[in-house]
Amino acid sequence: MNKYRLNSGLIIKTLLQFLILLLAFLALQDLYYHFPLFSVKWRIVFVVISFTYIAGILLFFLAMFTQKLDRYLGWIKQKIILGVRWTILLTACCSVIIFLLYTDFGSYFQGQFFRLSVYLFLSTLFSLLLSPNKTQKFDFLFFFFSAGLIGYIFSLANYATEISTYPFSHSWSEGNRFYDYSLIFGQHIYKYNGQLVPNYESPGRYGLWGFWFIFPSIPIWAHRLWNAILWTITPFILSISITRKINHPFLRWTIVFWFSLFIMQGPVYPTLLLALIFLTSGIWSNNRWVKGGFAILSSIFAGMSRYFWIIVPGVWLVLVDLFFVYPERKGTKIQKLIPTIVWGLVGVLPGTYFGLKQLFSPKAPFEIHQPLLFYRLLPNSTYPLGIIINFFIDFSPTLVLLIWILYKSKQKFDVITKLGIAFALSGFALMGFIASTKIGGGSNLHNLDMFIVTIGLIMIILVILMQENMASVITKWPLLIKIFLFIVVLTPGWMAMRTGSKLVNPPDKLVQESLETIRYQVNKAKLHGEVLFIDQRQLLTFEYIKDVKLVPEYEKKYMMDQAMGENTSYFEKFYKDLQNSRFAMIISDPLTTNLQGRDQGFSEENNAYVTLVSKPILAYYQPLITLKGVEVQLLVPKTNCRIIPGAMLIFDCNY
Repeated sequence: MNKYRLNSGLIIKTLLQFLILLLAFLALQDLYYHFPLFSVKWRIVFVVISFTYIAGILLFFLAMFTQKLDRYLGWIKQKIILGVRWTILLTACCSVIIFLLYTDFGSYFQGQFFRLSVYLFLSTLFSLLLSPNKTQKFDFLFFFFSAGLIGYIFSLANYATEISTYPFSHSWSEGNRFYDYSLIFGQHIYKYNGQLVPNYESPGRYGLWGFWFIFPSIPIWAHRLWNAILWTITPFILSISITRKINHPFLRWTIVFWFSLFIMQGPVYPTLLLALIFLTSGIWSNNRWVKGGFAILSSIFAGMSRYFWIIVPGVWLVLVDLFFVYPERKGTKIQKLIPTIVWGLVGVLPGTYFGLKQLFSPKAPFEIHQPLLFYRLLPNSTYPLGIIINFFIDFSPTLVLLIWILYKSKQKFDVITKLGIAFALSGFALMGFIASTKIGGGSNLHNLDMFIVTIGLIMIILVILMQENMASVITKWPLLIKIFLFIVVLTPGWMAMRTGSKLVNPPDKLVQESLETIRYQVNKAKLHGEVLFIDQRQLLTFEYIKDVKLVPEYEKKYMMDQAMGENTSYFEKFYKDLQNSRFAMIISDPLTTNLQGRDQGFSEENNAYVTLVSKPILAYYQPLITLKGVEVQLLVPKTNCRIIPGAMLIFDCNY
């Protein structure tokens, strides 16, 4: 037996050393691909930096297998108090993250394996120098805690890169979404006679993001800060709420950071997370009225946010009941299941009204008619690996570990509980796959949000059930299952760290000149008629452009949805307005008439918009100015333009 253990230990040690060497090679390859090598100077810099880093990483990790490192660590822990060590390491960690995300030079240090080497190095350093465990050379629990902490700090910093005073849209839809969110609490901003009705029946989302419009004149950077807070803090709050039954502090915080990062892999929308925060505020309560009250609140908010989320609170209540209460009930299986079913209905029914109201809203028939693009489940130009492969990369280790615990560990679970887990996860996965194929989607895993949060809940429940003797239980697990445990715990942090770089906006001078151009042209155009902001409506929301009558119809996102659903009846009035030159000016992103093949990302979406929006606009309106740096185009009716004769036809469209 001792000989077997010796051989097993030698195999593990050799395997780890090989993996360290492989990671060093892949990290060096990443540096080579991303580093500028266009001059001798940069080649020398690359050689010095990359080989110094790789050599340092190799020496550090390989030194872990010697006794010298123990002596050095012992001396450091003896001479430097714990608080100072925490301060030094957190400062070093934050400095590395700032370098990667906020400096021009940091953009050269990308690549998923290079970032993985940084992630593992920092996590190991934290574990070796900060762990309170004096009986183990390497504290795996503290290593996992450190990995979660570092990954979460990186995520905070990565989302914070979006916070800026830049007045134009950071993405295809960001600017117009700020306009959407203002429609509940900020209608006073706009010059419009009448009630502005949101295009989407989603008051939960509008209210959550638009809360700060209650207060006047809050700038765009503050709303971007609020957006970053929602995407990063709601997973953290939910994780704290759901882990209240974990007694060991480091184990609990390890799970808090892990679940926060696990959620962000989707990512999962903060509105669903807030609904689950309401639910988990009472889910562990022994008072059925408290538990039921929070369940009803959760269900209503879920239904107000997205119609099929109404299922999630009910499923969570059923799963918690199956694990903790159902096994203790007396009676037949059917008698024991009746309260479980009742709790499920408490979680589903209150939000059903709001969910159905959203689904069958007269303003949103496109949801039903939009086509499904099943090829996006497989590798494609929109999402290179496709939904299925990315799903298995991110979640198959968790599924393997879950199945092994349910069926092979000493923890025994009722067959009803296992069936409940199987139905919940398979149902949510199937719904997520189908939703991901809907035109407009399929570029990430966010439509698998219900699956993500639910498998995370189940893993946390298993930790709660095994927490008293978890260390001894894991020690007895087979080596392969321990490897899966490592992958499950470390993957979310790696997914967070493998991307991200400095956000580069156009130069301030160009931005200000573009704003002045738009102001000048809009002020001229509004003397002759209405000005339609198809895009960049946040310029009105944050009053970069003032005293312009709002035209609420024909907003870019909503028109895209109608185009993807081929709702030609919606566009009939729009085409008449174009033909009649209703608008003295249209503000849009630069329009194109190019149709794309499937070798281009989001080709179907592009073609739908080009066919039903861009081409009709360009048939009656002429681009006056295209502001390339900020991606804005100003168009005016062709009836207002005169043709200047010459070798080339020139349109003079100045008023």
